[in-house]
Amino acid sequence: MAEKIKHTQPLPKGRCQTCGEYTDRLVPITITVCKPCGQAFLNKAGGLRFVQAWKLREYYCDWCFGKTFSPMQINPFIYSKCMQRLGHKHQIQLPKLKYRILKARKPWQM
Repeated sequence: MAEKIKHTQPLPKGRCQTCGEYTDRLVPITITVCKPCGQAFLNKAGGLRFVQAWKLREYYCDWCFGKTFSPMQINPFIYSKCMQRLGHKHQIQLPKLKYRILKARKPWQM
């Protein structure tokens, strides 16, 4: 057990890709976002390429909760404060999003 802990890489240092704050603890997360949000992440990252996947399907963005048909899966490095903000945003916005999805469904889809 101690050997596995010994070989674990430390958290990376640098600039948060959401707020731009420099810190010594960045956490990589995987989120699926719409094209404008993905472009904003790429611009804040300084032109780095960290798009993992891009598909054509209906999806609601994890960052802005907007409907998109071309979501991209990205892996940004985020500061812990920004991750807490994202978690709070999901707690508040998800019930509203579920209601919007249910309201937008056609009667034959229920």
